[in-house]
Amino acid sequence: MYNLSVISSFGLDVSFQTEKFCELYADTIPNTPKESIRVLWVMEPNEVSGFRQNTITNHENYDKSMNYHDFRKRIEDEVKSFISNN
Repeated sequence: MYNLSVISSFGLDVSFQTEKFCELYADTIPNTPKESIRVLWVMEPNEVSGFRQNTITNHENYDKSMNYHDFRKRIEDEVKSFISNN
């Protein structure tokens, strides 16, 4: 098992283990060579963050993207489900 690696500019406190090495990017696009499963979590609606176009333009830098609507779901369940199905 691997501890989830969280990349966030605001100290997001999310902690759980995954079957594969996984990085969770909160409101930031990966800019390093890809060495893991990458999940982008856009936490603010586009009206606030203006992040939509950045997400579309950089889609090849991550494996899954989630948006602010996914707050309704548990982030851990969503990430683990994606990893187990890929």
